[in-house]
Amino acid sequence: MKKIFLAITATITIATMSFAQTKSINNLTAQYLQIKSALANDDAAKASAAATEFSKAVSTIPMKDISATLHPIFMQHQKDLIEESKSIASSKDIKTQRKRFAELSQNMILLAKTDKISSNAIYEAYCPMKKASWLSSEKAIENPYYGAAMLDCGKITTSY
Repeated sequence: MKKIFLAITATITIATMSFAQTKSINNLTAQYLQIKSALANDDAAKASAAATEFSKAVSTIPMKDISATLHPIFMQHQKDLIEESKSIASSKDIKTQRKRFAELSQNMILLAKTDKISSNAIYEAYCPMKKASWLSSEKAIENPYYGAAMLDCGKITTSY
């Protein structure tokens, strides 16, 4: 009976830790996707606001909520994620925001390649004109690097 109780307790603990990671990482990914959508819609003000929220989320994410698999990569790139998102947040120039978004995307893609960062499917898309990738929650291309000028430029390369 004691072994069964310990097994159940261990299962609940692991499930709770996984839920916490999913919630924290899902929030971070959702904030990233808001930046992507704002840039795709040529909205520098919304990109700035979303980047501010992303920066807060990445700065305050509890390390206990990060899986053992994701933890070393997250720790290695957390400073870059904060710096890139703060740069997007502080800029009103959409060209500058898009340049920094490419850097932010590289780091988010590293996280996605390492472990699950969303409870929903995440797609990696590539823009051949910019020679840069980004993450999306949809298969439909909405290019954050060119917005309305070339909204559907790109292709899905991977799904996570």
